[in-house]
Order: sequence, then structure tokens, then C-alpha cells
Amino acid sequence: RIAIGSVPAQRHRHVPARCTMHNPSRSKPNMVGNLRRSFRRARAWFGKPKIIYQDRLVQLDANERCEDPIFLVGVHRSGTSLLRRVINSHPNIACPAESFFLEHYVRMLEDRHVADGYRSFGNDPEMMRCDIAKKASSLHEAYRIAQDKPRWADKTPQYTKILSGLQTLFGDGCRFLMIYRHPFDTVASLIERGWDLSGDGAFNLAATLEHLGREYRNQIDFEKSNPDICVRVKYEDLVLQPEMTLRKLMPLLGEAFSDRQLRHHEQEHGFGTEDPIARGLTGFQPSIGNWQALDASSLDQIKRGLSNICQELGYPTEVEANP
Repeated sequence: RIAIGSVPAQRHRHVPARCTMHNPSRSKPNMVGNLRRSFRRARAWFGKPKIIYQDRLVQLDANERCEDPIFLVGVHRSGTSLLRRVINSHPNIACPAESFFLEHYVRMLEDRHVADGYRSFGNDPEMMRCDIAKKASSLHEAYRIAQDKPRWADKTPQYTKILSGLQTLFGDGCRFLMIYRHPFDTVASLIERGWDLSGDGAFNLAATLEHLGREYRNQIDFEKSNPDICVRVKYEDLVLQPEMTLRKLMPLLGEAFSDRQLRHHEQEHGFGTEDPIARGLTGFQPSIGNWQALDASSLDQIKRGLSNICQELGYPTEVEANP
């Protein structure tokens, strides 16, 4: 029941994630790892939620726009896809797959030439902001109205670099839901997938650590500067104690906890760009401590690059001995 403007129903094809995929078997043969990934992808495909097609046209009413959207913020492989499904399962919040395009509206708002153009039409800066925000949110508005929900959310990991711009564009009513996962586990997951976040075309650990360091810094600094509009949740708490975590979390977003969120895998979710494996998972399946199995050389490099971030977030950087 997704309505995107007034475009007629059409079948959606899966669009690969923007990250450049790297086949680790070309450089480090790992038959077991490749078979494991193939199995998980197959399981995700056969177990994926029903793909939703547009079957309802929506007319947007300027007087009934959502004034308090939620932005789910986290680096790649930090649990954002799971959180998206949990939030989208709430009866009051509609959260589609990754949008990507809001960054361009933020750039418009920051472009002095665009401001000159708006001024020539008699628009002051606030009128320009309102108009750009209206255009930027039109698809999200159609999406939430098609689902009969009063509020929309967005989950796009790339938006960690435009957080201040999103706040300026959508005003003080918006909220930022910050999700963090142990940074070492995030890197371990990226290594397993062979995802290139640097844009070089092949996985490079040093470049990945540099990229993550910048994104974490953007996220943490924004949260520190805007505590009144930011809410934090840790991936580990979400998957180990989902009900307790969500009962504490949702009121901070101005919503009551819903049992539907615990059954997110039973709900319908829009189809789009995101983690393909997450589509087939049910419930809350922890993936914690995988970094402890990394080789010593990689782990030393990761520690040099992200130990300071771990300390800020309260995560250990040494393997904990069994009691």
C-alpha cells in the first residue's frame, strides 16, 4: 500500500546498495565464508516480507503535513535495517527504505545561488526553507498517508554527514534516533561482506576505518550539541532486551510502545535499498562479539583507528576473559 505521489502501480526490482561489493574470494579464498553468505542470502530471499506495490493514490494536503519526522541515524552495519523495521511496525510511524535524495535538498538550502533565485520570486529565507522542506518530504508524506499513519521517519546511513542540514531543513520538531553498535563489530561485519565505503572500488581496511571515524564523529558531535532532539539506542540492548529497550525508547520519541514492534517480521515493509539479509530475519537475532575472532593484525589496526570512539560510547576494546 505504498503511494508515491500519483505514479501508477509498478513492480519494483531490487536495487543493489550503493556500497561497492567486493568478492573476498578473489584475494583470500574462503569457501566456508562464501557458502555461509550464499546461504544467508538465499534464506533472506525466501523468507523476505511480501513486496508491497502501490494501490492507492494520495493527494497531499498542505495543512496536514507531519511536523515531527524521525531520522534513524547510524553508520552502515550498525543495526539500522533492523531498527527501520521495528519503527515502521509502529502504528503511528511510517519508515520506508533508504531515500538518498534528501541530501540534495539540504544542498539546495545551503546554496546561495538557490537563495538568490528564491529571492527573485519574492521569497525570504524562511519561505524558501518551508518550500524546499515541503518538496523534500512529499514522497515521505505520500508514504505515511498511504499507510494511514500520522508520522514519517527516514533511515539512510549516508545522512550522518548532513545531520545539521536536516535539522535546519525540517525544523526543531524533528527527532534523531541514534543507533550505535560496537564499532569493532561494525568493522567485522563490513570485512565479512567486503563492503567498500571509501569509493575506491575494493575493500580497504584503512580507508574503511577512516570513513567510519568521520561518520562516528559527525554522529556523536551532533548528539552532544543537540541533546533535546536526539535519542540514543544501542544495538546490543535492542537485540538482547527488545521489549524493555523499546518501552524506554518510544516515549522519548513521543510515542507509546506497541507489541507490533516485537513482531516486526510479521508486518509489511516497503521494498527498497537496504541490507538484503535483514529482509529475511525474524525477531531479534544478536550478532555480538564477532570482532574477537578477527586476526591479530586486523584487530590491532582497528584498535588504532576506533578505540577512542569505543571509549566514548562505552564499549570495551579488549577481549574479556571468561570468569
